[in-house]
Amino acid sequence: MLFEVILAVVLFAAAALIISGGLNASMRSVERLKLNAQAVNLGVSVLSELQMGLRSPETAGPENFDPPFDEWTWEISSTPLQTDSAEGTPSSKVEIIIRHEEPPAVFRLAQILLPTDAAQSLTPGTVSAPGSAPSSP
Repeated sequence: MLFEVILAVVLFAAAALIISGGLNASMRSVERLKLNAQAVNLGVSVLSELQMGLRSPETAGPENFDPPFDEWTWEISSTPLQTDSAEGTPSSKVEIIIRHEEPPAVFRLAQILLPTDAAQSLTPGTVSAPGSAPSSP
């Protein structure tokens, strides 16, 4: 009878260890997913500010975000692209790097930005089908 009790306690302890290990792995995974989602949101925010002209696409950073996101930093890396057009203003590849120190997380978002005058010509309502006159808003 004592042997059966000891065996039951050992089996219970082994099951508890396995379950707690699975729960710990699950909690770490949830934390990573939360950090990744936050990094994506912050990266898209910086990219949107670039597209709206609120930030310069010149290489900048790393700089901290404003509270409550002050544990995160952002950095912009811009590279001009070669263009065959006669406009003279090349497009640029912009990479936004979002970092979180503890726990460590890094997210990178790359986008090709058109020159400002080319981007303005792509506003909604000005696109026309081939062979038709441009529409006006």
